[in-house]
Amino acid sequence: MKDDEIEYKLERIEKIVKQIRDFCIVALIILTMLLFSGCSQTEAWYKDGVATVKRTRFLMTEDIDSFSYDASDGSFTLDGYKSDMTKALELIELLAKKDEVKP
Repeated sequence: MKDDEIEYKLERIEKIVKQIRDFCIVALIILTMLLFSGCSQTEAWYKDGVATVKRTRFLMTEDIDSFSYDASDGSFTLDGYKSDMTKALELIELLAKKDEVKP
């Protein structure tokens, strides 16, 4: 009878350990998704009549030197927009043009 009790307790402990491990894996996946998917910080300044915006996300930065709003048609104009993505696209375009020039 004691052997059966010991075996039962060991099985229960193994199940609990598995549940804890599964929970930790799920928590790690959720934390990783949060880190990679949009934890961002946006800063906006309005100084000397110029509005400036800087947004930083995990592994990505965006800058807008200034923006304006046209109430007549409800549009925004972004001046001096820079981001890591536009820099990468400019580099790809430059490399593509360089390859086209070769004889």
